[in-house]
Amino acid sequence: MYYNDPYSNGTYGDSAYPPYPQTTNLNAGYPAPYPPASRPTNSLAIASFVLAMLCFFIITTIPSIICGHIALSQIKKDGSEGKGLAIAGLVISYLAIAAIVVMVVMLFFVAGVVGVVGSSTGTGGSYAMALTPLLQI
Repeated sequence: MYYNDPYSNGTYGDSAYPPYPQTTNLNAGYPAPYPPASRPTNSLAIASFVLAMLCFFIITTIPSIICGHIALSQIKKDGSEGKGLAIAGLVISYLAIAAIVVMVVMLFFVAGVVGVVGSSTGTGGSYAMALTPLLQI
C-alpha cells in the first residue's frame, strides 16, 4: 500500500510521509559509480622513451638519459605515472651508448690490426688507408 493512496480510505493527503533516511554516504555498500581518476603520465618519461627510440641518431641518447633521470625523480615526488617509460628510456639509451663504445673500440682494434699487417707486408701501413674501407658507405 502506498502512502497517500487516494483509494485506501477515501481521504486524500491525510497520512504523513515516511521519514526520509538521513545518511551521509548515499553509496554505502555499493561500488563507486565511476572509477577513480587516473594519474597523469609524466611528460619527461614520454620524452625519454621517444628520444631513446631515436637512438640511431647518436645525439638523442644523452637528452634521453637526462629526461629519464629527471622523470624518475619527479615520479617519486608527485606519484604520477610513467615509471616504466622512464626506465625503458634509460635502459635503451645506456645500451645504445654501450654499443657505440664497443663499436668505436672495435674500429680502433681493426684499424690497428690492419695497420700492423699492412706495414709488415709493405702494401700500405697508413692508418688513414686502413680506415677508408670501413668509413665508406
